Amino acid sequence: MKVTFLHGSNDIYGASRVLLDEVSIFLSNAWDVAVVLPMKGPLTEKLTTLGAHVVVDRELQVLRRAQSLKTIGNPRMPAVIRGADLVVVWTLALASYIPLLVLRRQSFYVSVHEIQGGAVGVVLLWLLRAGSFPITACSEAAKAWMSKGGISADRISVTYPIFSPDSVNSLSAKTTGCRPAIAVVGRTNGRKGHLEVVRALRRPALRDMEMTLVLAGGPFPGQEHHLAAIIDEAATDRRITYVGEVDGVQSLEGVVDAVACFPTRPESFGLVPLEAWASGIHTLGHLEGGAAEVLPLVGAMSVLEMPSVEGLAAFIRTALVNRGRWQDLPPRESVLKKFSREVRECVVCDVIASAESATSGRTKAGGG
Repeated sequence: MKVTFLHGSNDIYGASRVLLDEVSIFLSNAWDVAVVLPMKGPLTEKLTTLGAHVVVDRELQVLRRAQSLKTIGNPRMPAVIRGADLVVVWTLALASYIPLLVLRRQSFYVSVHEIQGGAVGVVLLWLLRAGSFPITACSEAAKAWMSKGGISADRISVTYPIFSPDSVNSLSAKTTGCRPAIAVVGRTNGRKGHLEVVRALRRPALRDMEMTLVLAGGPFPGQEHHLAAIIDEAATDRRITYVGEVDGVQSLEGVVDAVACFPTRPESFGLVPLEAWASGIHTLGHLEGGAAEVLPLVGAMSVLEMPSVEGLAAFIRTALVNRGRWQDLPPRESVLKKFSREVRECVVCDVIASAESATSGRTKAGGG
């Protein structure tokens, strides 16, 4: 049996990391796995190490790269699709392939890792409504967004990431020393909160505080201006260091006391708080979108909504001033029970069966 994934990124951020989970499930069940990517990058090595076949197709139509609805047109289907028993459209950045797959009467499902507003969100939801194919959502928040957009909840299965680190580092309250340190980790795309936290350091609550801010992450092609804005804003503050791409939050263990998760748009899930918890690092964040499902599990210090820059500065100051009284992080068992491989594999098997059933229904009905 052959499965082909269409994925719009070659990086090691959230959706790509979860892609590795899904690929490993298919490989462990003796499927032949191919992954189509638009460029070379760090994900390639991780996929080939697992045993997947990687195809770089620079003509892959990725909505996010163009940052406009103009990308949704008439894409060319990659050749590797032709012999696939199952196709997985990985993230809505590849949503323009949905109509083609329906017309070709191929078995497929769509894995959604976004909560998208505006005109783009309207079009994406329309594409998802146009069929009976199954959908997986990375969180209850993502499922709720789609359900509100008119997609039957019966078509949507929530598949949380597989997260079962071999070892969870000390969860007792600890600090890095006399000078508190926080980090913002994620793609520098203008939405992950890097710039907002940088600006918070310039507000009265934090302006004169002895502390360190570590900024980690890189831009997707076409988003370099967001990184330039962050670096420009941070250039005059000696307390701020930009370290570029990092191999997960675990690389910051012993370097920072907490990660600050304040995206300006609701996150569909977000792995950073989980990775921070596993490394004994606390999280500061706000309870919107998928974060509302994750932050309470990892014992995060949180506020209900994204605060103003002034409010963010005050919240960070209060947290850091009181870091000597931070509570221990939640134990391993209470966090990991929602993210087991067994649970995800069962859901994926059901989704595969639903994809085959939907294809059979379209074939009997003459397609469409």
